[in-house]
Amino acid sequence: MSALRVVVASDAIGDLDSRAAGVALASGWVAAGEVMVAVVPLAEGGEPLAEALSGLVDGQVQRSDGRWRVDTADTLAVGLHPGGGSGEEVGAWLGAVLSSRPSPPGRIIIDLTAITAGQGGRGLLAALSAHRRLLAGADLIGVVRADERDLPLLGLRGAVARRGYEAKLDPAEVLRAEGSMGEWLAHVGQPDLPGAGAAGGGGAAVLALGGRLAGGVDLCAEIAGLASTVGAAEVVVTGCTDFHVGNRGGPIVGFVAGLAESSERPCLVFAVESSLSRREMRTFGVEAAYAISAPFADPPGVSAAARRVARGWLGARRQTT
Repeated sequence: MSALRVVVASDAIGDLDSRAAGVALASGWVAAGEVMVAVVPLAEGGEPLAEALSGLVDGQVQRSDGRWRVDTADTLAVGLHPGGGSGEEVGAWLGAVLSSRPSPPGRIIIDLTAITAGQGGRGLLAALSAHRRLLAGADLIGVVRADERDLPLLGLRGAVARRGYEAKLDPAEVLRAEGSMGEWLAHVGQPDLPGAGAAGGGGAAVLALGGRLAGGVDLCAEIAGLASTVGAAEVVVTGCTDFHVGNRGGPIVGFVAGLAESSERPCLVFAVESSLSRREMRTFGVEAAYAISAPFADPPGVSAAARRVARGWLGARRQTT
């Protein structure tokens, strides 16, 4: 009998980041025997994205003064630590790293999700203006938050208005800010496209530099070729900390379950807390969910839970072949 083909694409589980959780789940399946496993870490942004990317491009996360980078021969990814900062900060960081390399990479990833400044686009573009030559020809990707993927910069539903109303600014101040950012867009020749408002205009800056925007999970899946891997697998495994009716495991579980459903593959979820009925979970592409006891949500505990489940699946498979 050929080995069971399994793909593991997990969110963080407890204190384990996506990469560590995926490795722990995979080791449990492998320990059960007759299993081939591919591990694909997924993350939305920030430090979790840094760890996921390091696994996907075979690099290391390097940290310095509130910033991180993953730097390999063909890929450079940069971002800021939790707490965030300005577009100018991340732009200056990217420029410094690019200038120190012997040659530009083929793919440049800027994590915009930690930019907290309201005019992140101005600072980012200004900081990178001197490095356009190094950016030219690279696949420049700005990683944006899921809720900002389609956010314009201007208009009643745009980023300027959203930030102004959240800060309870006077409508006149919001209009002045809107006018200023509109003039900036016109000056750099960038249309107000969906996503331009992400990170206070950071999305517009990336677009103006000839780049594109993507969510962190989508980018990780793209780099890994996850869709085709799921199509070639027999079982899809994902994980999270909480799996209940209020969150359905979160966006990463939903993303993986959607891929599995599209490829007509069973999707299994491992979670510290699981309270969804099988009938409910099947409405969004999950075959079954398995709880990991909270005191054992560490690598050995996660691996043990996966091994128990894997043995059951392998036993059933033997009976049908």
